[in-house]
Amino acid sequence: MKQKNKNSGYIFIFYAAVAVMAAVIFSACNQDSIFADIAVEPPPVDPKIKGSPTNLIFLNDEMYVAAVNSKTIHVYSGGGTWRTIAAPDRIGALAASVQNGDLYALAGSDLADMTLYEYDASGVWNPVDKGEADSYRLQSVYGVNGQIFIGASKGSMWSIFYLDAGVLKLLIENTGQLRGAEFDSGNYYIAAYGKGIYETNSLSLIDTETSPPVTGSAGKIMGILNVNTVITEVTYDGKILVYDGAEFILISSVSDYNYTGAMSVWNEWKPDDPQADPVVYTPPVNGSLLLLGVTGSGSYTNGYRELTLDIDGKPLLSADQKTLTPGGALSSVKPDDKNKYEASLARYSVFSIRQIPEDIDDINSNSSAPGAYTEQTGWQPLIFASTVNNGLYVLKDGRWNAQP
Repeated sequence: MKQKNKNSGYIFIFYAAVAVMAAVIFSACNQDSIFADIAVEPPPVDPKIKGSPTNLIFLNDEMYVAAVNSKTIHVYSGGGTWRTIAAPDRIGALAASVQNGDLYALAGSDLADMTLYEYDASGVWNPVDKGEADSYRLQSVYGVNGQIFIGASKGSMWSIFYLDAGVLKLLIENTGQLRGAEFDSGNYYIAAYGKGIYETNSLSLIDTETSPPVTGSAGKIMGILNVNTVITEVTYDGKILVYDGAEFILISSVSDYNYTGAMSVWNEWKPDDPQADPVVYTPPVNGSLLLLGVTGSGSYTNGYRELTLDIDGKPLLSADQKTLTPGGALSSVKPDDKNKYEASLARYSVFSIRQIPEDIDDINSNSSAPGAYTEQTGWQPLIFASTVNNGLYVLKDGRWNAQP
């Protein structure tokens, strides 16, 4: 009979103990990581605007925003001051005719079939005549160059309308869902998901057979922006394209996140003399970065991305010049470190992101104007971001957190 090794039991116990210790150490390391993440998370703040805020609208030296499906519109007037106005119904989206000073809202009890309202000078909401959109369900609205555009559906068909003398008129029939509108050098650029971007110099019915979308404009378009005279689009499948006057050309393509359609230019304010008292800041001539809202592939990969613009504030960069970085790096307005960004805004998809312009907050005319301060550059204007389901966020004093 084979004799049992009396030490085998001790050997088993020894290796079992080593395995347990390794597991404990590994767990401790994970705990350290968890505690590190907790340590950099911003203190909990109950957001002023909960849920999913609308797009951020600038009009008459104020910013307008509302929670989708709410009946209250919040207005930021600068200097940290907020007020509210009652909405005509449950809000779906906001838009503005800046040149005319008019605020518009899509609102209704059914967010898939809303009414377009105009807010008049006396503070009254007036429904807009649906006109040629009478048999359609109004679902999206955008304003540019004093003009309002509406995306609407009828069954499975999408069409795009424009506002003319208080009545909606058909612009593009049987196209894609309206994803934005821009204007440059006398031309309107109308973005339709699944189709591309239409270019027109007159507002009248577009024959899509003879006037198809601009060559190269991508079908899965999520947003469009005039970046210092360069029409720029982003797509659901991670592409950035720019219009060179003849066609749209691809300047960036990624596969690990999707663009939401949130687009805005970030301008860097620079102090004339950082040692002066008071410090005088020079308003920027051209933009420094293009901010792009994204939905990432993981829990801390959402938020936004930054595309460095060229010296003229345009995204026309050669391949070796293009720099696309995660949010939180704002070359001058850095949060204390990357971890703080990842523990805050990077957890949420961003639907709209915009920097407060100087006509709302200007440190040169208001020494108490709130902003994002850094030792390197001093004061920079606030940046607001509408997140999906997690309220309105703000970058202030180098850190993202919910707007209280």
